[in-house]
Amino acid sequence: FVNAGWPGAVGVVSGMSAKGFAVVLNAVGGGSDKLGYPVLLHLRRVLEDAESFDAAVDWLASERLMAGALFTVVGTENSQRVVVERKPSAFVLRRPVGDEPLVTTNDYRLLNASEHGSIEMLLQTSCSRFDALSQLFTKHRDADEVGDSELLYALTDARVRQTITAQHMIFRPREMLSRLF
Repeated sequence: FVNAGWPGAVGVVSGMSAKGFAVVLNAVGGGSDKLGYPVLLHLRRVLEDAESFDAAVDWLASERLMAGALFTVVGTENSQRVVVERKPSAFVLRRPVGDEPLVTTNDYRLLNASEHGSIEMLLQTSCSRFDALSQLFTKHRDADEVGDSELLYALTDARVRQTITAQHMIFRPREMLSRLF
């Protein structure tokens, strides 16, 4: 697998498996569970050991975690796109309608967060960032492949980018391509 993260990190923040899927992590509230599995280590385990897109989604949804997380999982086909919205012991799968773009920011869209914790800033700006990304890709469908430059343009848009943004990643599991900016 490939890992987009930081030198010295034991876990994985985002990555792509040679088994035909990629996973991107977004921070979110949702409480904590000291007995749960560490999120970054679980993501590494999924990228190392899950045999398929479906297995990755199952693993990301079912493991008891230490903290809430949003996992965007994409496979080699357009139908293989889902956000796994997680609290330590609860989950919901959010899929796009048909060929609509799948957008993830740092907020639950279906799984209501009851605790905001230390990421209050992320939550305060998430809805407007979600709306901006949705607007930027409103005309795209499966037949309209979005190029890397258009993706980067959207991610660096003033309405989307956060002051804490350190890097941008593009994963294309169908082509087994990964790029880090």
